[in-house]
Amino acid sequence: MSHEGPSPKHITLDEIESLGAVQTRARARGLVAVLTGAASALALIGAFLLLSRDRPTVSLPARSVEAQPTIEPAPAAETQRPSAAMRPPGKRRSKDLVAALAAPVEPPRPASSTPVRRSEPPVSLQELARSVAAQKTGAVQLCFERELKRDPRVRGSATVTLELRAPRQLERVDVHDTLGRKTFTSCVAQAMRTIDLPSLTEDVSMQIPFALKAPEL
Repeated sequence: MSHEGPSPKHITLDEIESLGAVQTRARARGLVAVLTGAASALALIGAFLLLSRDRPTVSLPARSVEAQPTIEPAPAAETQRPSAAMRPPGKRRSKDLVAALAAPVEPPRPASSTPVRRSEPPVSLQELARSVAAQKTGAVQLCFERELKRDPRVRGSATVTLELRAPRQLERVDVHDTLGRKTFTSCVAQAMRTIDLPSLTEDVSMQIPFALKAPEL
């Protein structure tokens, strides 16, 4: 079984002539449009040239240039050296600084290791005794109250003898009491070792009595 394709279409001579006529008319129309546009452009150019030719021209008057006077520079003044009073202070300071640096420098003096004490007015023997009694009355009373805890019936009195050396040295402490207790004697002697003494000009020996009182219940 065989397959046959579509049969080819035959174009006649009349159809070919009609197609040629159509193409010719299209070309003619395009040429007419181009010519029309060119004519319009030429007309616009001609009108523009006519308008520019008829426009009046304006001429500006020429300005006269006046001659300007020339200024001659003034003659340079003679240079003068500044005097000592007119020199800037920086130069004088630099010379002073150089002179100060060239001067010998004294070594610093070593500080004294001994503390400087202020001079105090002399203290009388009575004032010194009152000062020591005011400092140690509470300590002696505390030593007595400790003995009362051991024996509530204990009674007595105490006298402290101090040997002082100038200017502020406690040389000797003697405790005389009527209690007859070594613990009390050593307690009072230990308390007397921490006394704030004023500056003394001479050696002093003094006796300070202490009244021993039992605390009230």
